Amino acid sequence: RMSTSEMLKEISELEEATDDTERNGQRMIGEIRIVLERLSIEMEELRGAKSQAEEWLGAVWSALNQQRREQVLLHQRVQEEDAWANRLQQRTDSLVHELELLERETRTSRLSLDENLLRSVATLQQQRKQVRQTLSRKLAKCRELQGALSEAANETAAMAERLRPLALML
Repeated sequence: RMSTSEMLKEISELEEATDDTERNGQRMIGEIRIVLERLSIEMEELRGAKSQAEEWLGAVWSALNQQRREQVLLHQRVQEEDAWANRLQQRTDSLVHELELLERETRTSRLSLDENLLRSVATLQQQRKQVRQTLSRKLAKCRELQGALSEAANETAAMAERLRPLALML
């Protein structure tokens, strides 16, 4: 049997051990609370980063789609310009052929030419010159549009390459 003083001593030691355990528990709860608060902040930051990434990706896709639409429109314009250039070339060829016929007729003819015929030749030559100038401008514009189309295609390919890692993430 234990004496009263021994029991009191043992009770005192148990109370101290209980107090130590309680302090350790409170300290651990505090540490857990701090860790949970940090995790909560990090989760909010991650949600914000995810939201920003989704917005950025949406903007990139929007830009890519816009670029594709512009590329299609540019391609259509190039085709239209090509068609116009072909029509102008055919008209020019026709005018050149007519002019060549007139020039041959004037060379082979030893008869004197009246002023009306000379004016007609001059008018045709002027038209031929104007058509050639117009054709030159249209062909230059066509080359410029083809260059822009090529550049747009390169940019689309580069953007698709840059988006590839994001597509894997989604």
